[in-house]
Amino acid sequence: MRIEKIQAADILAPDECVDVWFRPSPLRAERKRLRLPTGLSLEEMLDAAKSAFGFRKWPLYSIAINGHPIDRENWPRVRAKAGMTVTIIALPGKGAIKSVLSVVVAVAALIVAPIIAAPIIGFLGVTGAAAGAVTGLIGAGLTLAGSLAVNALFPTAPQATPSLGSSASEQTDPLYSIGGGQNTVNQYGAIPVIFGTHRISPPYASGAYTEISGNEQYLTMLFCVGYGPVDVSSLKIGETDLTDYEEVTYEVIQDHTASSPTIYTRPVYEETVSTLLDYASSWVTRTTADNISWLSVDISFPNGVYRYRKSDGNKVNYTVTIEAQYRPASGGSWLSLGTVTITSKSTQALRRSIAKSVSEGQYEVRLRKSTTDYSGEDTVSEVAYWTALRGRRNASAVSFDKPLTLIALRIKASNELNGTVDQLNLIARPKIPSWNGSSWVSGQMTRNPADHFRYVLQGAPNVRPVADGAIDLASLQDWHDFCVLNNFTFDYVCESQMSVYERLQMIAAAGRARVTQRDGKWSVVWDEPGTDIVQHFSPRNSWDFQSTRAYADLPHGFRVSFINRDNGYLNDERVVYDDGYNASNATKFEGLDFPGVTDP
Repeated sequence: MRIEKIQAADILAPDECVDVWFRPSPLRAERKRLRLPTGLSLEEMLDAAKSAFGFRKWPLYSIAINGHPIDRENWPRVRAKAGMTVTIIALPGKGAIKSVLSVVVAVAALIVAPIIAAPIIGFLGVTGAAAGAVTGLIGAGLTLAGSLAVNALFPTAPQATPSLGSSASEQTDPLYSIGGGQNTVNQYGAIPVIFGTHRISPPYASGAYTEISGNEQYLTMLFCVGYGPVDVSSLKIGETDLTDYEEVTYEVIQDHTASSPTIYTRPVYEETVSTLLDYASSWVTRTTADNISWLSVDISFPNGVYRYRKSDGNKVNYTVTIEAQYRPASGGSWLSLGTVTITSKSTQALRRSIAKSVSEGQYEVRLRKSTTDYSGEDTVSEVAYWTALRGRRNASAVSFDKPLTLIALRIKASNELNGTVDQLNLIARPKIPSWNGSSWVSGQMTRNPADHFRYVLQGAPNVRPVADGAIDLASLQDWHDFCVLNNFTFDYVCESQMSVYERLQMIAAAGRARVTQRDGKWSVVWDEPGTDIVQHFSPRNSWDFQSTRAYADLPHGFRVSFINRDNGYLNDERVVYDDGYNASNATKFEGLDFPGVTDP
């Protein structure tokens, strides 16, 4: 809690002063402190507080000394001694009914329930305890309905309740890490949200596709790191640095709404065909994706093209021709897409591609080997495969109105890289507003939970960001300092849909705090040593007080699951023993997770 303090008597010794706490409203947590000399009456203290803080519009006040309320007629005569705490509260006046809605609901239930219950009791013909039960049920229903309406404004935190026969570890949320991770196609899934510093395997932002240049094949991909801007470093495929591969080109787009990729410019839809082409089978037909304005086909000769003459054993040229045609998917005449003619005497695998710009639409494409199959005594290699069909749309590669950080990558197939590239990983650090001790500075790479707390409320992932006036920024700034002092950090990758409140709870837990609403503003509360007294409880202001204490059967230790940044951001576990226990005598353990904590 942040408390505004005004030291009006700093020159006085502590035994000559009285602490006066002034609350402008009983419905708000805001408090202001005033130190006044001893000997003043309560009425004089009230006048001094109103003058110091400029609150003069409330006609009603309540004054208490050390929690004991003092009657209004005694204010001119009662004087507080040194070391006492005087609390002055401005009482609500006109227009405060809405603020005490919960009390009204409870009172209304007591009054209305018997009226509603009377005809029901008469119809049922019940008396005594049964009649009382009917009235109680109706009253409870009215109270519940009213409470639901009130609590809908400020819902309480949901508590996880393990089912019977399940362990704590079975109830925890999954942890995400690079270990065994692969780049996935997460169509219609949640966009990753990065917090702090983390190694991730980003999902594809659009479909990967291949292309033939000469006799070489290149793979082009587009990845979505998350909501931008995000600092990207240490790019690897598996454990090998990306720059160690042959002929690799990549670009990092910090904010795709400000600049577009140049390597991956349009969405491409590729279908792997892998169908043998021979003269006897005639045409092989496939259909493209819809709304494409460019199409291409790839043809491969895996064993090369050549002819060994039996007569002299020499290897000589041989010719194979592949013909390609296309037409609109709705029908019509076939048009020439092009031909591939290979004249070669090489055993080296060969690849060729045919491409053409077309009017936007969906097309049928067909291929065939137009040269007849060899039937003589010589040894001939003429095997041809249709390996890929692709279509490109004339549209943006990514259509999204919030800033995303993208990585476009084009890499050559080689003996080092053969097969699917599905382990691209990197270190990601979002650039968000951060408190530097005197002001909030944008575009910072921070691990402080307080910074990420505000980012969740106002950042790009929030479709309904809140205004500054709806956040208790003063408390966040104090909590930021508390996290720095205790080295509390939050490093997490959120790849699933989660409510704002759930995400705030997770961040607050990493900073040993709890989410709260203070005076209608998003705020946090934490156990801060040495804070001032907020409330006195005594027989004068409380009664019928009861409490219970649960004696838990504590485990000998916790098996804490976390992502270890010191071990390449892999899933790890650390056993934490209770006092008096170690590996030799501990037998009872419970599972525990700390999402966002990566420091062992």
